[in-house]
Amino acid sequence: MARLVGRSGETRMLREACIRSDVARCATFVLYGDPGIGKTEMLREFGEFAAGVGLRVLRGRGIGDGRPFGAVRDLVEDCLRAVGAAGAAGLRPADVRVLRRLSRTAALLLPGPDPAVEDLAVEPRRVHEAVCALLEAVSAETAGLVLLDDLHRADENSVDLFEQLLRRPRRGRLLVGAALRPRQAPARLLRAVAEAERRDDATIVDLAPLRSGDAEQLVDSWGVPSRCREAVLAAGDGNPLYLTALALAHRGTEPPALPPPAPTCRDALLHLELPRPAHAALSADFDGLSARQIVVASAAALAGERFDPGLVATVCRLTPGEVYAVLDALVDRDLIRPVAGGFRYRHPLLRVVAYGAASPVWRLDAHRAAEAVLRERGAAPSARAAHVERYAVPGERAAVDTLVAAASATAETAPGTSAHWLTVALRLLPDDQDSSALERQLKILRARSLAVAGRLRLSRELLHDVRRCLPAESVEQRIEVATLSALVDRLLGRHVEARARLVRQIEALPDGRTAAAVRLRLELAATWLCDRVPADGPTWADETRDLAAEVGDPALLAAALAVSVATRVAAEAFTVQTSTLADDAAAHVDALPDGDLRSNLEALWFVSWAEIGLERFEAAQRHLARGLQLARVGGQNHLATHLLYGQATVYALLGRLDAAAECAREALSAAEVTDSETLRTLALTQTAWIATWRGRLPEAVTGATEAFRCAQSETGWYSRFARITLACARLHAGEPADCADLLGAGAAHDVGELTVARSFWYYLLAVADAERGAAATARGWAECAERAAPSSLALPRAFAHLAHASAVAGEDPATAADAALRAAALFEPAGTRLYAGRAHLSAAVAFGSAGRLGPARAAFARARSLFEQCGAELFLAEAVREERRMNSRRPRQRARAATDGGVGRPDQRALTDRELEVAQMVTTGLTNDQIARRLFLSPRTIEAHLHRIFAKLGVNSRTAVAAILAAGIPPAPRHGMGMGPGKHNAMGQLA
Repeated sequence: MARLVGRSGETRMLREACIRSDVARCATFVLYGDPGIGKTEMLREFGEFAAGVGLRVLRGRGIGDGRPFGAVRDLVEDCLRAVGAAGAAGLRPADVRVLRRLSRTAALLLPGPDPAVEDLAVEPRRVHEAVCALLEAVSAETAGLVLLDDLHRADENSVDLFEQLLRRPRRGRLLVGAALRPRQAPARLLRAVAEAERRDDATIVDLAPLRSGDAEQLVDSWGVPSRCREAVLAAGDGNPLYLTALALAHRGTEPPALPPPAPTCRDALLHLELPRPAHAALSADFDGLSARQIVVASAAALAGERFDPGLVATVCRLTPGEVYAVLDALVDRDLIRPVAGGFRYRHPLLRVVAYGAASPVWRLDAHRAAEAVLRERGAAPSARAAHVERYAVPGERAAVDTLVAAASATAETAPGTSAHWLTVALRLLPDDQDSSALERQLKILRARSLAVAGRLRLSRELLHDVRRCLPAESVEQRIEVATLSALVDRLLGRHVEARARLVRQIEALPDGRTAAAVRLRLELAATWLCDRVPADGPTWADETRDLAAEVGDPALLAAALAVSVATRVAAEAFTVQTSTLADDAAAHVDALPDGDLRSNLEALWFVSWAEIGLERFEAAQRHLARGLQLARVGGQNHLATHLLYGQATVYALLGRLDAAAECAREALSAAEVTDSETLRTLALTQTAWIATWRGRLPEAVTGATEAFRCAQSETGWYSRFARITLACARLHAGEPADCADLLGAGAAHDVGELTVARSFWYYLLAVADAERGAAATARGWAECAERAAPSSLALPRAFAHLAHASAVAGEDPATAADAALRAAALFEPAGTRLYAGRAHLSAAVAFGSAGRLGPARAAFARARSLFEQCGAELFLAEAVREERRMNSRRPRQRARAATDGGVGRPDQRALTDRELEVAQMVTTGLTNDQIARRLFLSPRTIEAHLHRIFAKLGVNSRTAVAAILAAGIPPAPRHGMGMGPGKHNAMGQLA
């Protein structure tokens, strides 16, 4: 059922063995691996390829039914069906008699007396000899391949035959491929394979779980919805069978059948309905179990992901000794495995199959019994909730209390699970007047858990339902619902609605100086950060900070300080007070324990984003890492997206593009689990941004286009960052007009929270217009960038210099080079290696255009070094091209055919600087390709140089060139380069 992916190395090795099957030495390959890892698929592919290249493929299989020589019989049957009686013509009569006894097909095809009247006692040794003789006979002229699958299930006689094949020299050209599960194989079989490997008579191919990229390819091939994808990958454990079963179960599901990965989510798999092909493949492991073993297997599945034998014994109403005997058998079959404190199934999907094997009535009673035992043991509500869910009926208040307690315990660590328990509790709640207040509170709690888990639209609908039935006197609940609704609306991009709801609730407060009022104002400030409407947002944030200080709640004060400094940075208030406020916010956030911070995680996001704007990258990275750790533990996907976005931003600024790309990929995965187009826009934007720097332009343009499409209804800074990212990708893809059109249609003064983004906006416009030949317009954008850059920040000023360099490069390369070096001098101390490399590259191109080759080469070398450190493939390739272009423009001096005193000897001035440089490298033994790479020229250019060197020196070999240089020929006198300012403006490729 599983598709063969991620096995290219193993497949290549087996195919090469088939191709080399005409050599004298015969090979044996033994595939090791867990169930479902792909051994059978590998053998199938091996056999198909072998048949395609002319090998005769013969198959046998371990059945596990106890028949002696079971796999051997299958092999003999397949062999005789393939070759007929003619293939056994050379066998000894004694071998023919044994084969006729062993196989019905042999009895029909091979001559001899009726096997029924022959002596039934045949030594296993004689069977082995006869079968080996048959295999050697059929592979004498045409190479053969014997495939033995499920060898761990084979009977002892069949294992003996396989050992014979390992030890016995084969006269025919015979390859052997076998597959087995090491955990279930007899020890003697494993020893025999290991000894054969030591003798170099066998090769063990250990099939490991699929790598992440291969697992993603397999899951994607089944069309799994994006929001289910990460959960399927996490639960699949890299096993093709499990991944395929989960993928088939989740195709077209909305919402996902699996919650996001969390420590307590495995029980949710019991709700999974496996498609018939997947269920059949997984059920095969249970074939042959006795009735008692099936009951114990079902009870073990019901008891929990990890179960102890005592609980299973109670559920089954068996003695512990009887249960232990069955568990031993299940361990032998590798259905369950021992772990600390008990046992667990090899994989949760096997638990699904075992659970489904029991009758619904039995399960109902068993869940009630299991919960009673756990309750007597003092187990936590979260450990009992899965059982309560299965047996409780509406009106059982004790069951509701257990589920609510379980939901509260998991709210901060597994919000998706918490929302599920609350859903069940609401379903069981009695439908009476006394329960109405509790119902409202449970709905609010469920809405919060849904929001934190990323189910924003469902949370919004639930909150709308709660608002309609809230009594006027429930002030605290109204504040709680208003705050949560605004958060959900903000994450869904509904900023106007969020703001209106918050303002209305703040105006209706009887007391505006409470902790609840502070939370409302904090959310209002956070909404302002998205679109900066109205203009007095920073004032609101400062007032909120003062109120939080009065309330005296450390967590609220830390959040208020973080929001306050973030609004100041967004409003470009780069003052000493802002810097001090950032220090204060960081100190308060750092002082909070994880428990307090987990419910105020946005404080870490706001303080880290302010630190990025203030160019405090190390501090920002520290806060982002802490926030991300807490968000992952708590399953807070909406915050995980923001925090990963921030991490990717810092890594990209510091030139760690591989790390940035990984963070961006994770951010997109986290966003896909939610139903927020805003978060998806954010993650797609960052992914496209980093793809641009890595030189993956088609991917960058596609991602940025999708981000821009998703952001069309977005009114906040997300849409503006999507616009600038698409413009940048278009520019690097060679479409400066598109870049200018995109940026010209937006407002640079409203690009977002970071001032550096505005400077970059102007810089891109300057580059795009310079590329289009509009130098005057480009200079205007450079002036805008300079005016927008605050004196206290390095990056905006550096981009202003870089914009100026781009604008004047075509007319005044010397000034452009100077401006680019000033940009580099700002970028490098800030640690922004990528942008420093771009500045050096701009300077190098400008120096080359001005004819200053020494400074140009130094700048090129520095740019290449920085780009290599960053993994910036786009700019590294650009640097190499530009240096080659500069080198190809160097003037060539004519060789003068002068002589020294009438003796035919090369003139000391015959070679140009470049030719002498090439000639000197020739003397060191470098090849043309190596010289080309060192000088950043093409190999064809080096060949042309060598042709001229040979002609000028009157030689026809590299050895002769070395001899002449050893005699000492200085370079030709230097002449002016004769290069005016170039008309080509390469700066457009440096944005």
